[in-house]
Amino acid sequence: MLELQDRGVGEQRLAAWQAWLAEDPRHRQAFDRLQTVQECIDALPKLPWPSAMQLAAEMPQPARVTNKPRLALAASVVVLLTGTVLYVGTDLMPSGAHNRAIETTVGELRRVPLSDGSTLTAGGHSRLTVQFAATRREIRLEQGEAFFEVASDPVRPFVVHAGDTTVRALGTAFNVRRTGTHTVIAVAQGLVEARSPAGVTQLMAGQQLRLGPQLPPKTITMASTAVASWREGQRQYRAEPLADVIADLARYSTRRISIEDEAIGELAVTGTVFERDIDKWLNSLESALPVEVRTDTDGTVRIEARR
Repeated sequence: MLELQDRGVGEQRLAAWQAWLAEDPRHRQAFDRLQTVQECIDALPKLPWPSAMQLAAEMPQPARVTNKPRLALAASVVVLLTGTVLYVGTDLMPSGAHNRAIETTVGELRRVPLSDGSTLTAGGHSRLTVQFAATRREIRLEQGEAFFEVASDPVRPFVVHAGDTTVRALGTAFNVRRTGTHTVIAVAQGLVEARSPAGVTQLMAGQQLRLGPQLPPKTITMASTAVASWREGQRQYRAEPLADVIADLARYSTRRISIEDEAIGELAVTGTVFERDIDKWLNSLESALPVEVRTDTDGTVRIEARR
């Protein structure tokens, strides 16, 4: 898991990890449990290292037994490691204020439990900040993508900010993706309210909304199960510009992918891209769009208008 968080992890290693996850649903469950343990450990307060004098004072004396603990943790932690079974004490995460930053590397998926009982799953090369207080729950998606499973709390609204768009959950599970200046919101369960300079739109389960500069809000229908299928390695697009699709896929590929002509970047793309087969999908573009795909000696993929 630590290797996957290294920005220098290779494409083959990421592909092997994705293949391992796909082999058996229990692999993903085990990985999620390990990720949860790591997140909880990271949330523990950092205790000062004891001085030599303190250590000497607490060394057991001859013919004397002491059971005084050196340091007491404010929150108790119980982690049972027996085979693949893990148990994490629920009191690890504070129930009130919760402020943290979350950042993932290319190709990394991270499931993060939040202090209110909600969870978020951050996609590859994403960056978010979480700010929970007594009267509000706010998250800022600075780049990338995240899927939110929101615990109900009538007193504290759950709001996600993505650029100039604000998404308010109304007891729900939903996805937000930022690609360049565009924001895509999709709902898997319940309702959300999206506010942007273009106005206010309510979305229900199975609806997706794409917002951007000089782009009229457009709601389309999709299967609820497809909203977060990217967590299983399947990225689904509905009439999205090729430029946005390429920018999104770049979060899951170590290759540099370049569109050489701005005009072809506006070509609409609909379909499913498997993260393990991004190269294969890129090569298939020549049969679906009026483009040519070239690969440089350094591995850079260039998409050009067909001559």
